[in-house]
Amino acid sequence: MRGDSITYAGYLGFLVGFIGLGLFVYALAVGSAVAGVIGAILVVTDIATVALFRAGARRRAEENDSGIEIPGVNIFATPLERDEIDRYLMQYRGVQRSDDDEQSGARLVSIPAGAPSRREENRLAA
Repeated sequence: MRGDSITYAGYLGFLVGFIGLGLFVYALAVGSAVAGVIGAILVVTDIATVALFRAGARRRAEENDSGIEIPGVNIFATPLERDEIDRYLMQYRGVQRSDDDEQSGARLVSIPAGAPSRREENRLAA
């Protein structure tokens, strides 16, 4: 399974857990003997959901080929392609990645806070 498929299975388990929680509360309210079984199923579903989210995050981190490390705990991070990152840096930051940076694996340094980019300077000058 791909990382996002595992994460979607985790979301499905999350929804099933809420349904189970509702059934559990209802079973407790009416004094049903089935409440213990539903509670056990709820615990198993919650444990499986946590395991699926963690497995999905690890798989997404493994599938990342952008060269930027994504922590395995971030399930919402979409791995970016290197050309997407370069296009962003060129368009919005005015930075072009050199061949030396690419070969050495050096990280790009962003513009310090407060220093306007060329695009901002052009906009302010107009």
